[in-house]
Amino acid sequence: MLDAMSAIGLPFPPPLVAPLRQRARAATATELVAIPWLQVLDAEQRRQVVAQLKVADAEEIGSAHV
Repeated sequence: MLDAMSAIGLPFPPPLVAPLRQRARAATATELVAIPWLQVLDAEQRRQVVAQLKVADAEEIGSAHV
């Protein structure tokens, strides 16, 4: 929809939150334990995957926090 807005000359609305990728962080130990397939990897594979895993909390734009 945003591409369609710019195509007809409408300005983009200002972002309400940082893009999901910018909010990404390393997974916590608790989060890593909850990934079942991670447990079947050998130590080197697990080390490589964990180094690349990122976690971000997605939420709808405009949703209110209570």
